[in-house]
Amino acid sequence: MLLSYFILAIAQVYKNDGNEEYRKKDFGNAIFFYTEGIKVNCKDKELKAKLYSNRSIAHYYLGKKFCIFFLRLLKFIGKL
Repeated sequence: MLLSYFILAIAQVYKNDGNEEYRKKDFGNAIFFYTEGIKVNCKDKELKAKLYSNRSIAHYYLGKKFCIFFLRLLKFIGKL
């Protein structure tokens, strides 16, 4: 029983760390922390769902950020 509370607390810390990185728009680190929280494998379904949801949103914004960078690069080198 005590172990499950400890695991829940660890997953919550990873979620909070991921949220902090997300607010700083550091999506790569946010993804890392959300993934670590998922790996802890806590039994709280709501927390687990938030970790997966937050990670998917961070992946979306990381991809969007990369696409914008790539389009600007192509425009800069005259390929667009």
